[in-house]
Amino acid sequence: IKYLAEWCATCPAGINEVSGKEYTSGVYPNPSGGSFTIRVSCTEGVIAKSLQVKIYNELGETLYDQPLKSSSGGVSVTDVSLGSRPGVYFYRITDHDGQLISDGKFIVD
Repeated sequence: IKYLAEWCATCPAGINEVSGKEYTSGVYPNPSGGSFTIRVSCTEGVIAKSLQVKIYNELGETLYDQPLKSSSGGVSVTDVSLGSRPGVYFYRITDHDGQLISDGKFIVD
């Protein structure tokens, strides 16, 4: 698995290459007040509709476990409202086989 990271001015984004397929993901806004968007884009010809996102707190407890919603152009987007207390949270995006597509962290302030 090849992992490259790139940063934009407002949010971290990651690029993962898994089995020769490229995905780009990001969580924004980061930091947030508890409501944020997770976005995953993939190269042409890759279907993103079977991706799953899990969100964990600092204790490793699963707070969110849902499929990503698909939209046009190989992009999956989901809006999440945790209403959580301030802290650092972690996300993992996997494909239908459970292979890691992307992971990272975000802050609720």
